[in-house]
Amino acid sequence: MCETCDGLEATPRGFSPERIAAARAAEMRRPGEAIPEEAWLIFAGKRGGSLAFAHYRRILESLVLAAGQPASTFRCD
Repeated sequence: MCETCDGLEATPRGFSPERIAAARAAEMRRPGEAIPEEAWLIFAGKRGGSLAFAHYRRILESLVLAAGQPASTFRCD
C-alpha cells in the first residue's frame, strides 16, 4: 500500500464499523454521485461481490477525508 493508505488503520479484518460510518458521512458531504448501499456492504465485508473501481476509489477517498487528511493527499494511481 501507499503512504496514504498505511495511515488509515485497517486491520486484517477490515475497517471498524465506526471508521466505515465516518467515511460514509464524509462521502455524503462530497459532490458527485453517491456510492450505492450495495457497494458499502461489499466494502465492509457484509456481502460478497466486486466493486466498480470508481466506487472503490471514492470509498478510499472518503476514508482519507474522515481521517482528517485533505483529499489532495490521496494518490492511488
